[in-house]
Amino acid sequence: MLMEQDTQWLYHLLAEVQLERFYLRVRDSLNITRVEHFAYVKESDLEQIGISKPGQRRLWEAVKNFKISVRPKSWMAKARPLHGAPEWRSGLRHCVSPWFESRLYHNRL
Repeated sequence: MLMEQDTQWLYHLLAEVQLERFYLRVRDSLNITRVEHFAYVKESDLEQIGISKPGQRRLWEAVKNFKISVRPKSWMAKARPLHGAPEWRSGLRHCVSPWFESRLYHNRL
């Protein structure tokens, strides 16, 4: 099977739900080359290329999980580590007063 580098994710996604035999049909007939393209696919499109209803349900669940797994972290998660992490406490001294830092420490106990 000829697999393009850009759509390897699609093959692996389909293989995860045992639908890898539909790879060429999904890629070529439905023109799916990015996960965002699934937003424009209808159930009738999947039926037309031969994917059964149970297969469609497995595929939609896999697409949802794939989107979650590749979703970038929010900027807040990147900007501030988890509360109570050592690197957060060490940087705290430079940002807030000693009184506020002691309040945070005592409230955690």
